[in-house]
Amino acid sequence: MRLRRPLLALLLLISPVVGALLIGPAAAAAADEPDPFAPILHALDYLAVDYPGAVKDGKVLDQGEYAEQVEFAASVRGLIGGLPARPERAALEATATGLLAAIRDKRPGDEVAAISGDLRRRIIDLYDVRVAPRQIPDLGPAAADFTTHCAVCQVPLIPEHAHMRCPKCGQRDSCCF
Repeated sequence: MRLRRPLLALLLLISPVVGALLIGPAAAAAADEPDPFAPILHALDYLAVDYPGAVKDGKVLDQGEYAEQVEFAASVRGLIGGLPARPERAALEATATGLLAAIRDKRPGDEVAAISGDLRRRIIDLYDVRVAPRQIPDLGPAAADFTTHCAVCQVPLIPEHAHMRCPKCGQRDSCCF
């Protein structure tokens, strides 16, 4: 009986090592490390969508939003420099520098969106980034939520006769519209 405890302790001690060897170092590292591409791709999406609300006809409409655009573009440029080395990375860095310059020069929104979208696509292609969900989302919780909350304004529904009604917008859950 005394031998079982040391064997159990040894198994518990080496099982993570054996597991990492069986699964592979890349998979073990991937589970522990954040995706280095996610912040870049999200920032590029954000720039493409929100920049036109900050600048129009070369004029800053919202100084706070514009400052954020400059900050995100500078961040993208720095993050690209930290990606794994590839011969094409220098071209990505140059495009990111051009994106930052376009924002600083208050270029039109469609131009900034085009540069941002092109850079995003090239990163995905070059590094073979997976952008689709890894599994089908579970829609059960959402369906359950819409049985108790308004689909329009998300406030809890209240009972009314044999149905439910939103106290905020008046939306009903049934044929009694």
